[in-house]
Amino acid sequence: MAGTSALLGALPLALFGGTTARVRDLGDWDRAIRGPVATSRRVSFVQLRGGSGASTAATQVAATLASRRRGRVLGVDASGGNRGLAQRSGAPADAIVTPASDRRRTARSTADAVDGLFRPGSGLGVLGLAAAEPGAVPGANQWLLDAAPIVRFFDAVCTDWGVRGWKLDLADVTALSDTVCLVARADRRFAEEALALSQAIEDSADHPRVVLALVDVGDTAGLAPATVTRTAAVCVSTIPFDRGHATGAPLATRTRLAYTRLAAELMQPAVSVKQSMRAGRSDS
Repeated sequence: MAGTSALLGALPLALFGGTTARVRDLGDWDRAIRGPVATSRRVSFVQLRGGSGASTAATQVAATLASRRRGRVLGVDASGGNRGLAQRSGAPADAIVTPASDRRRTARSTADAVDGLFRPGSGLGVLGLAAAEPGAVPGANQWLLDAAPIVRFFDAVCTDWGVRGWKLDLADVTALSDTVCLVARADRRFAEEALALSQAIEDSADHPRVVLALVDVGDTAGLAPATVTRTAAVCVSTIPFDRGHATGAPLATRTRLAYTRLAAELMQPAVSVKQSMRAGRSDS
């Protein structure tokens, strides 16, 4: 409860309307974020189209988990771009791609696992994957070579895959994930496209849990997120439009809360935060 109290103290109470239910929501999210995990939770962030916000979501969730969990969190940048998780986490230019390390590849301790990683603080380690050839994006084989040997030393592994095709690339991402966070613009056409794919991923042979994150990139979503949420068989989280985000300004409070909720949802193994909160309210 100390974590909840600290977060509440940093937020304007007007945002919660002074309601017990809203404060209870925050408590539910905090417990989900801090809760124990049996094995390292592998969460993949992926988008079908550029500019949807997958790298931002991966960075925000990784930072949230690292700052509020006792165990370490690994952020893996497989986006292949210059605005992926590594750069957004503050890695200098020479650390966007992490140099190879024999210690990591034969890791037997946490000290081995974090050898050479960029470490911005708060328990987060950042691993930037190299592409097999210039102009390409890092693939599943590179993840298996560089990330797989160390994942067991981290509570959670958040991989920013950037833009991936819906066939072979996405199948590889799915095979390496406990949970897939499919990020899409919240505009209705893109949201419905992502929703159809989300349900297909969840029904695939690997059966990962899928969370659909709808980001209102241009303040153009309107009622689309609510409409999609009502019809979705998978969990849907929405990220509101944030005018200052593109300029590098601090995130608005409601945006930080949205990423906190997304982090909580992604740490749930089976029953979603939304479902558990609804069940709790029906009992009260």
